[in-house]
Amino acid sequence: MSRSLLAEKPIKPPKELKKFFDDPPLVGDERREDYENLFATLAMTVKPADAIEWMYLGDVVNLTWEIRRMRRIKAGMINSSLEKSRTHRLRTAAYLEELSEDEELTEAEEEEAEEEAEEEEEEEEEEEEEEEGEAESEDPAALLAEAYCYSSNTFGYIDAIDRQTASAEMRRNSALRELAWHSEARARKLDKASREIIDGEFSEAAE
Repeated sequence: MSRSLLAEKPIKPPKELKKFFDDPPLVGDERREDYENLFATLAMTVKPADAIEWMYLGDVVNLTWEIRRMRRIKAGMINSSLEKSRTHRLRTAAYLEELSEDEELTEAEEEEAEEEAEEEEEEEEEEEEEEEGEAESEDPAALLAEAYCYSSNTFGYIDAIDRQTASAEMRRNSALRELAWHSEARARKLDKASREIIDGEFSEAAE
């Protein structure tokens, strides 16, 4: 999210609440600028009018940030499993090929062994091209399924991440409901107060 997306001047919390928003819950390579852009964008949408609304907004921002983090972790775990599965597959293929070559060398004559040594570089280049072609033709869904099967623990980890994400989403929705309820209640109070003032002015004018 770029600052250029913020068309209006950012709305900032009151000075009395500033210390509650000065230390955002950042982890790892998370950038403070991204967090502040999210905060400013939601603040311009909600336009908090009092301290309670600012505190609810802070909860919404932090939970939204946490949900984003959980989804990044889940994607990272799946990508890690894919890479481990791919490495395992390549090592297995190389090991089987090495065994096959050893058997051929023990049975082959010395002249054939020398010829194979001379052609080794060309064969490696051909194998690399074949591997690239196979990687392009492989079904992504099949690779993903293979990664899941290779890393059986991935299922448990992803399930735990999903539960944490769902919990954060429920808490965020609750904070949004409370924020909306408080905003509506404040609007009703303002409306009632303005009506009482208008009624009072009309009463005084009538007298």
